Amino acid sequence: MHIGKYLTLALVSATAIAAQSQASNRTSTQGRNGTTTQGRNGTTAGTANSTIYELLTAPNNHLNTSKFVSLVTSDSGYKPIVDLLQQPGNLTAFVPNDKILTKILGVWKAYAKAHKLNSTGEYPPANMSFNNITISDLLSYHVVGERVNLTNLTDSNVSLSVVHSLANQSNIAFFNGSGLPILIENNATWEQFHNQTWMNANSSYLQYEVGNGVNDTEVLVKDLNATNGFLNIIASVLIPPMKPSVVIDQVDDLDAFEDWIKQYPSINNTLNNSTNFTLFAPTSEALKNVDFQNMNNDTVEALFMNHFIPGVYFTPNITANALTNNGNTNFTSFSNVTFPAYFNSTSGNITLNDTTNIVHPNIFFNNGVMHVIDSIINSTSANANVTETGAAGPSSTVSTDPAATPTDGGASPTGQTDPNGQTDPNGQTDPNGQTDPNGQTDQGGQTDQGGQTDQGGQPDQNGQPDQGGQPDQAGPTATEVVTAAPTDMVTEIVTATA
Repeated sequence: MHIGKYLTLALVSATAIAAQSQASNRTSTQGRNGTTTQGRNGTTAGTANSTIYELLTAPNNHLNTSKFVSLVTSDSGYKPIVDLLQQPGNLTAFVPNDKILTKILGVWKAYAKAHKLNSTGEYPPANMSFNNITISDLLSYHVVGERVNLTNLTDSNVSLSVVHSLANQSNIAFFNGSGLPILIENNATWEQFHNQTWMNANSSYLQYEVGNGVNDTEVLVKDLNATNGFLNIIASVLIPPMKPSVVIDQVDDLDAFEDWIKQYPSINNTLNNSTNFTLFAPTSEALKNVDFQNMNNDTVEALFMNHFIPGVYFTPNITANALTNNGNTNFTSFSNVTFPAYFNSTSGNITLNDTTNIVHPNIFFNNGVMHVIDSIINSTSANANVTETGAAGPSSTVSTDPAATPTDGGASPTGQTDPNGQTDPNGQTDPNGQTDPNGQTDQGGQTDQGGQTDQGGQPDQNGQPDQGGQPDQAGPTATEVVTAAPTDMVTEIVTATA
C-alpha cells in the first residue's frame, strides 16, 4: 500500500478521533439543544479591506491559524487554495486552528519517523491521498462558493442549513456537479429558534457547529468579514463525506443495519454505486425483531428498497416541501412504495409513514444523504410482505402523489441503479448481475485481483487500488509501508490525540 494512503488515513483518523473527543467533552452550552450562554464561539468584525488570506496572514491577528498558513505554503500543490483565498470572489472558509493541526501534524511526523518513511518535511504533500481524497481535496472541502453569514443564517425556516463546498472533483463527489455538502447547525432548540423575542435577544450568542453529520466541530470564531467572503475558525478539521459503506460503519446504533447490507453484497453495491439518493436507515433496535432468516433474497432486497428514495432530501428540503401542504408531503421509494411524511412545526420533528421518526438526520455520503429512523418502513405494496417476530404485520400504504418530486435545492436523481435488472445508461452498477459486483472498472485494461479500481493499469496483488500504475508488492520499499496494520496506526493516533 502506498505511503500516501497510510499517512492520509492517519490525518483523517486523527481528525475523527479529535472530533469525537471534542463532542464528548462539550457542556450543555455547546450542544445542539442546550442553552446559549456565551462561550468560546465569538464574532470578530474582520476588515472590509482584506481578503480571507490576508486576514489569516496579518501579524498579531490572534486567530491562531499560523499552522494552516504554513501548511498551504509548504507545497506548490496547495497554491490553488492560496489563490482562491486571496483572489476576489464570494466565499466562506472554515479554517482549523493551530491546536488541532499541531496534534494531527504531530501524529503524522511520529508515524513517518517510526516507520522510516522518506519524508523530512513538517507538512504532508498536497497530493497525498486516501480513498481518492488528497490533502488538497480535503482543504477544498473547507471552502464554500458563496457568502454564508452564520449569524443571519436561516434555511427554509429551520435552525440548520446545508451548503455545498468546493470539493466537487468528479472522483470524490457524486452530486451532479455540486460539491460535497457541509452541515451548519446552531444550539438553539426548535422552539427557541421560532421565538422571535428570544432570537432577538440571543441570536448573536448562538454556538455553531459544522461537519458531515457524523463528525462535527465547533466554530470558535465566526463571520469574519473580508473583501471576498467570510472567514470562520473551527476547532477541528472537516472530514469530507465518503462512500456509504465507510460512513455507516462510523454511525452509532447502526450495527444491525451494517450487518444487513454486508450480508447482501447487491445492497452494499447499490448504495456505493448510486448517486443522488436518500436513505432512511433503521436503528439496531428497530431491526432486532425482523425475521430475516425466513425471508428470501427478493423479500430482503424489497424491504431495503422501501428505505431507498430517489433524490437528495436534506431535512430543510423535507421541511420546505411539507410546509407548503400543512406539514404533509410524500416519498416514493425505488420499490415503488409511497409513504407519507409529516413535519410537526411545533416540535420540529419529522415522522414517516405515521409511526417512524427521524432520530439522527443529515448524515452525508459522497453520493447522497442518510437519516437514521427508529422503525422500519413496511408496506403491503412491496414485492412481498415483511413481518416482524412478535410484532404486527405490514403497515398500510398511500397512493402515489405525482406532485411529490425529489429535491436537494437543485439536484435531480440521475445515474441511479435500476432495481429491475436493466442496464443503467448512466453507468451505474446493476445489482442483478449486469456488472461484476466484485470488481470496479480497471482504467488501464489489466485484471485487478482484489476487486478494486486499479488507477495505473497494472494488477494489484494485494487487492487495493494501485495509485502509481505498478504492481503492489508484499515487501516494504523506500516509498511504501506495509509492516504495520491500520489498527497499530489508529492506536498511535489515539495515544497522540488523547
